[in-house]
Amino acid sequence: MTNGSNRRGKIVLPATEIPIAIETDVIVVGGGPSGFGAALCAARNGADTLLIERFGIPGGNITVGMMPCAGFGPIGIVHNEFWERLEKEGYLFNIKTLYPNNPLYHGSPGYYGMYGFNPDTGACIMNQMLEEAGVKLLFRTLLVDAKIQEGAGEDNIEAVIVENASGRQAIKGKIFVDATGRGDLVARAGAAFKEPGDENGCIIPPGLMWRMSGVDLDRLSDYQKNQNDPKLEKAMKKARVSGGIPDELYRPVPADTYAAGYKGHPKLDCYPTGESGELTIWQDAPHEWNLNCAQNAEDATRAEVGLRRLIIAESKFLKNHVPGFEKAWVSGIAPLLGIREGRHPIGEHILTYDDIRNQRKFPDAAIRRSTRDQLDFSGGNPKVFEFEIPYRSFLAKKVNNLLLAGEAVSFEHHALFHSMRSFGMSVQTGEVAGRAAGLSVQRNINPKELKWTEPLV
Repeated sequence: MTNGSNRRGKIVLPATEIPIAIETDVIVVGGGPSGFGAALCAARNGADTLLIERFGIPGGNITVGMMPCAGFGPIGIVHNEFWERLEKEGYLFNIKTLYPNNPLYHGSPGYYGMYGFNPDTGACIMNQMLEEAGVKLLFRTLLVDAKIQEGAGEDNIEAVIVENASGRQAIKGKIFVDATGRGDLVARAGAAFKEPGDENGCIIPPGLMWRMSGVDLDRLSDYQKNQNDPKLEKAMKKARVSGGIPDELYRPVPADTYAAGYKGHPKLDCYPTGESGELTIWQDAPHEWNLNCAQNAEDATRAEVGLRRLIIAESKFLKNHVPGFEKAWVSGIAPLLGIREGRHPIGEHILTYDDIRNQRKFPDAAIRRSTRDQLDFSGGNPKVFEFEIPYRSFLAKKVNNLLLAGEAVSFEHHALFHSMRSFGMSVQTGEVAGRAAGLSVQRNINPKELKWTEPLV
């Protein structure tokens, strides 16, 4: 078997006429958090908007990927509204309040002590918001290619080519938004991008979410406290000696980079959900696999198979060695692989981590946020940076009518990973792209002619 970079010859297909199924103003490709925000804001700014998504619900990693972390608080207009609707319907829960005695997350950074929600009902809320705004939805649809109109200076996308139950179709639009998370439309449109990975070619490992139900959290908490084993390290050491843990699980975390958090974890990496006795658990690919799941199908397959093998191994360890898991079972594995790093599109401005750490200001600032210094390994209180994302980082080079959203915004490796990887931030970048698309349609201009003067906060 060969991958895409090592093809054995070619197969020539006859020319095919592809029917135009839809013509609209704005086409958003990818229905994850950023695509949700982009489609909603484009429609609310008066543009006829179509959202294309390869799964059957919106939300991406937050819903299909079973990682419904709502965050520490609302961020931006769209995220605020989604938050309020979850709360009104009773779908939002505070993990610390719900499980006050559980030490799995107390005092831990990152996702712990956060709000969460049921991913399925959360997707239903997203559907409601999109439909109320008049967004046309096209689910179970895969992006295949893009039809380009070449220009004297920059090109324009004329249509995207998709496949679904209706066959292969062309969908024409005026403005397009890449919210795929992997830069798929950027690549199909021939826009510029950098390959995944840092300066050494190391790619942030992918992950897969899964659940265990039937966990006795009180018994687990009692063991962690009374046996002085809050991170289950004693149980892990015992299991390691007996061969109950494969080498890839529960390895010490190197302290050289924030991404090291995905290179091994010496504790159970999970959080309780709103359901009694249920835990959602992270399973991360070993860093030495160095998988390019955004561009290489064989790498993505290795991740899917390998991570499921590790999930079974971890579930057996928990059942056999950790009190509270004796009667637990694997109740779900996400059908969506969490790809943490894809292509890095090259925009009119590439935001760097130096931009963030130097708190650089931009005249076209589209978003103003804050972040901790994730490169500070002192163990103390890292500095908090107030940073801005310029509107130019949402504009793809070489293509006039292509906007970038979510992890497809023009960020270099370190800036993307340290500052962009959150539900709220992804939705807010979509809000910028959607608003820009809607305003551009209103004014009959391309997004690069739009003047952005007021940042979202």
